[in-house]
Parts: sequence; C-alpha cells; structure tokens
Amino acid sequence: MPDTDSKFLINGGKPLHGKVKVSGAKNSATKLLVASLLTDKECIFHNSPNKISDLIVTKDICESIGSDIKFTENTLTSVTGQISSSHIRKDLGNKNRIAILLAGPLLLRTGKAEIPVPGGCKIGTRPVNFHIDSLEKLGCHVTVKDDYYILEADSLKGNNINLNYPSVGATENIIIASTLSKGRTILTNAAVEPEIIDLIKFLQKMGAIIEISTDRKITIEGVDKLHGAEHTVIPDRNQAASFACAGLASKGDIFIENAIQDDLITFLNTVRRVGGKYEVKDNGIRFFYDGDFNSIAIETNVHPGFMTDWQQPFVILMTQAKG
Repeated sequence: MPDTDSKFLINGGKPLHGKVKVSGAKNSATKLLVASLLTDKECIFHNSPNKISDLIVTKDICESIGSDIKFTENTLTSVTGQISSSHIRKDLGNKNRIAILLAGPLLLRTGKAEIPVPGGCKIGTRPVNFHIDSLEKLGCHVTVKDDYYILEADSLKGNNINLNYPSVGATENIIIASTLSKGRTILTNAAVEPEIIDLIKFLQKMGAIIEISTDRKITIEGVDKLHGAEHTVIPDRNQAASFACAGLASKGDIFIENAIQDDLITFLNTVRRVGGKYEVKDNGIRFFYDGDFNSIAIETNVHPGFMTDWQQPFVILMTQAKG
C-alpha cells in the first residue's frame, strides 16, 4: 500500500544557488548492463546510478536469467557465468522497454529468447517492430505465442539494415546483437545519441569492432568472443538540463558538476537564444540569471537536435519568459 503520509513540501519563490552533481546516465547504464550479458566474464561500471527504477528493473531481469550483480556506492559489478534461463518473466519484462534488448545476448548464448510483448501488443503495432524486423534480418526466426516473442537462431549473421527512423532502442539492439554475429552488419539511418556512443565505447573495450561514420552509418564486424571490461558511465544529460532550467527559471546561479558541453550543445544554444547565461568550466557548467528571458519556438528532434526529454523542464523555464 502507498504511504498516504508521503508528500513533497515546497517553499517556493527563492532563487536556487549552489552546486549539484549529476549522476551517471540511466539511459546508458541500463544498456551497458544488458551488453555485459554478451560475456561470461566480469564487467565493472563506475559512476553508475544505483537508485533509478529503470536500472533496478534491468538488474532484476538480468539476475532472473543468471547474472550476479552487486552495487558498491556508485560502482556496479556484473558477472553472467551462465545463462540459466532464456525466458523473461512478464512481471519483469513488461515494466519497461528494456527486455527486448536482451534478445541478442540470449540468442547468441543460448540460441533462444522468450520475451514478453510490451503491453501485449502484436508485431507492427508499436515501434518494437523495428527491433523484430532487424533481428529477423540477422537470421532470427520470430513467432508470437501467448503474448511472448519466441525468438530462435542457431547463429546470427551480419546483414545490411536500414532503419526507417533513427530509433535509439533499435540501434542499440542491432549493435548488441551484431557484435558476436558472423560477418559484417552495416546499419544505416542509425541513432547517434551520446548514450549509443557510450555503449559502443564499452563494447569496443570488450573486444568488439565497431566503426561510426558521419552519415548515421554504423558498421559492426562480428568477432568470435568478447571479454570483460571496466567502464565509466557518462553523466546524465537529462539531469543536467533539468537542473539548469530550475536554476535559470528561479533566477538563480548554480554550478552543475559533470555536465558535459559536447552532450548539451543544442540545449546550450537554446538557453542562449532565450537570454539565459552559462559558463563552461573544465568540470561542469555554471548557469545563471542575468536579465529577462525571451520567447522562442522549439521543435524536438533526434540527436543532435533538441532532445524530447528536455522539453518538460524547458517549459518551466519558458513560464518566466516575455511574449
């Protein structure tokens, strides 16, 4: 039962001042944990968020199929010596969209994956069809039974795959599944978000061969085996943008430690266009109020465009703009 006494008590009307440190990106940490299933060796992740619901669900899913996972402060350690089950329970798999990303590791290590259909939908009715279509092109046979995807493959083989839309999840799924596939996979119209680059860097540390071209083309050359690796999760750009908007909207002055300019270029340009001020430092970015905010028209887009997740906090900032 929920705690009926739980509540937020907010004393507003005060500018925010001070320093805040962003955690590791949950949109990266969850996918890195899935990628660790590709090896039976130990993988270590530093700067990992440890109280984020999506990561806890991903941890529970991985543990249900054989992973041994431990948290120590901001470090996560995972070892999956053996896959104990290729079946993902509905009560875990339907909590978020992570389960479909386990298709590659399960197929590559067991030849089979049973993954609950998100929300009980059928193939083609939601964007998950990008995942299924791509896995079939890699040589996987897919059927649907009792609201489960039943995926089977003796082995996966590289192929040319073009995404109709640069889906982040589908891009991650294809990359993960292709690292141990036989031959070369060329993925075009791929997503290129910072979290995907972080995944590629981790897989490269594990022994994968992955090339990134400037025209949204990613080429994966399948290797025979991957080993364990140690990696530091990138800072969460969503947290950074949220703190920035809160500081500016309250007419404050805050320093966001670990905020990375490279991952926030479009956000920073938008802040400047509306009259917000910022200062990039070696270890973070300072955001501060220095005059009225202007109105603006913004359209969200895939990276490097204005991120959809930035829309909500930026709306709060725009309530303080003129026009």
